[in-house]
Formats: sequence, C-alpha cells, structure tokens
Amino acid sequence: MNLPMDTSRLILAMGPAAPRIKNKQTGEIDTNRDGVALYEVQAVMQMDGAAPLPMNISVPETGIADAIDVGSKIKATGLMANAGVTKFGKAYVMFSAQALTVAG
Repeated sequence: MNLPMDTSRLILAMGPAAPRIKNKQTGEIDTNRDGVALYEVQAVMQMDGAAPLPMNISVPETGIADAIDVGSKIKATGLMANAGVTKFGKAYVMFSAQALTVAG
C-alpha cells in the first residue's frame, strides 16, 4: 500500500546520499523501473507530540541534490510510504521520493 506523506514537516538528513546496494556480494547498485540508479538518504521527520520518525528515503540519482549532508534541512518531492508484510509475516515501511533538495 502506497501512502503519500506530509512534506510540509521538517526533515533533517542524517548523512549524505549513498548508493542503494541491490546485491551486497557483488556491489550492484539498485535501479528503478527506468534503469536510473537509486540512492538512499538517512533522515528523520519531525512529528507532532511524538518522537521523530527515522526514515531511509530512496530517490533516483537524477532527483538528488549534491549539497545534502549531515544536518541538512531537506524537502522531499513526492514522498511516499510503502507499507507491507514480508512472506515471513514481518511488517515493513519503505520511503521513496521523486526528488530531495536542500530547503532554504
């Protein structure tokens, strides 16, 4: 199930973008359906009356700002949460965005 996220909330990067590894043994970088390399940014989103929400946001290489680093305030365009359950019964939430830019 894909759920749109409220992108008006403050999102802080916890580090620079890093390639999303598809195969740890070979080092193969994951790609989207269009064949564009995917990157991940570890971030936290401010929540009302609750602890910050930690996220690993996947974004295509073409949609990532070079200036993202630790503590950068970022804006996520098209931020989505994809929730589901693995075949082993474990629940998961994955986050993706069309683009990440440094907020002014």
